[in-house]
Amino acid sequence: CIREGGLPLSDVYSHVQAMSTCHLSAIAARLGRKIKWDPKAEKIVGDDQAAAFFARERRKGFEIDFKI
Repeated sequence: CIREGGLPLSDVYSHVQAMSTCHLSAIAARLGRKIKWDPKAEKIVGDDQAAAFFARERRKGFEIDFKI
């Protein structure tokens, strides 16, 4: 893949989707209710409590700048 510039058989994008599914399932189980997920925005919608579980504020000095 490195030599040819393609994606590996097990690429990072499918892993992110799989892990998001796991996290969303855990949040729904913890809260004991269904949650709605917007896959395009990659956000939980209509439930601020559930959305608070999905990501937390980074500690000062450990922020990640996602701007490319």
